[in-house]
Amino acid sequence: MAGRDTKGISPLWLAAGAGAALWIAGTLMAGGREAWDAPTYMLLIYPLSLVVAGLLAHRHPDQAAGIAFALFAGQMAVLFVLNPGGGMLPLGVIVFFVMSLPAVLVATLVARRKRKA
Repeated sequence: MAGRDTKGISPLWLAAGAGAALWIAGTLMAGGREAWDAPTYMLLIYPLSLVVAGLLAHRHPDQAAGIAFALFAGQMAVLFVLNPGGGMLPLGVIVFFVMSLPAVLVATLVARRKRKA
């Protein structure tokens, strides 16, 4: 839906939806395995996640850190929906948190630069 007005949609929900879509794309590229089990996650999906965090933070600089965390929360939600019996839930939560930190940095830097402009 090109040109659709997204003013009524929370940027946090947009980030979560984008994260979910990225995880699903990574899972498909991984042949049905968890997205981060394939090299395409670190070569394509993760960098795209950082770009999405930066783009959304540029548009909504007041919610930069929340956007980054929501992006990876969306990925985590899809992982746990697709693999509900996974016994490594606590480790997965920790890994997603750690992986979200560079996105927080990117989003914060973009938001800071946008505010100065």
